This record gives sequence, C-alpha cells and structure tokens, in this order.
Amino acid sequence: MGQIDPLSNVAGLPAGDARTARDLAFISYSHEDGTKWLERLLVVLKPYLKRGHLRVWADPYIRVGDRWEREIANALERARVGVVLGTRRIASGTAAASRASARC
Repeated sequence: MGQIDPLSNVAGLPAGDARTARDLAFISYSHEDGTKWLERLLVVLKPYLKRGHLRVWADPYIRVGDRWEREIANALERARVGVVLGTRRIASGTAAASRASARC
C-alpha cells in the first residue's frame, strides 16, 4: 500500500458560526501511533471523499502557530460524526479525544 498524504484529504475550516453545516468526520488518533491508522482509514473513505459525500478533519490540518484548541472546537462544531482510532496509546487520553467524547 502506497503512502497517503493525510493532509490531501483533510478539510480546511473557515471560521464559522453555530449555523455552519455539520459536514465533517472528525478523526482523533494518538500521535505516538503516527499517521498509519489515519492513512488506512482514508484509503477506505477515499470513494466518499472523491464524490464529495464526506469531508474529513484530523489534526494534521493544524499548522504550527495555530490556536489548536480553537481549531479543534471549530471542527467539533462542524462534525457530523467523530471517529476515535482507538489504540492503547489513545486510551491514555488526548485533548481532542476527550473533547470529542464529551460532545457525543
């Protein structure tokens, strides 16, 4: 399986308000696991992404210097579904996973 650039399928989010469409799949994973599981999930979701039926948000979208808490909050406001790629590492907790589970 070839490498997939996680950023190529990740939605860039304009600042929005509460009326913004809920059009994202919010994906949370442990950085200690790397992007392996994110890449695998994106392979499965690729047909839906290509057809425009789904947009994906994951934290590789956050750039250095961005206010990550605000970026995560904006993505959660737009999320229709949350996906936590669960491994032993993520079970120990990440800020994004904690916020996502609190909103579900």
